[in-house]
Amino acid sequence: MPQYPVNEPLKHDGQAYAPGDTVDMDAKAAKPLLALGVLGPAVKVAAKPDAKVKAEDKAAAAGAAAVGHKTGEADAAAPAEAGEGK
Repeated sequence: MPQYPVNEPLKHDGQAYAPGDTVDMDAKAAKPLLALGVLGPAVKVAAKPDAKVKAEDKAAAAGAAAVGHKTGEADAAAPAEAGEGK
């Protein structure tokens, strides 16, 4: 659904919007508000934040798994090294 910048105070679907906010609205509902100047032209929306967060979570999990694996190897080697010094 397109997002429109709000130029004038607006109440839509029970929610109040102030100038500077953006509102999700279908083009048919936005048309009269665009004509009145209440809304500005639709803006392109970046990728959904949820999708970005999920991708970042996957990357972080993969990184943690790799770090945990390396840490596990180092921990296993540490006692052997400590015992060798005695």
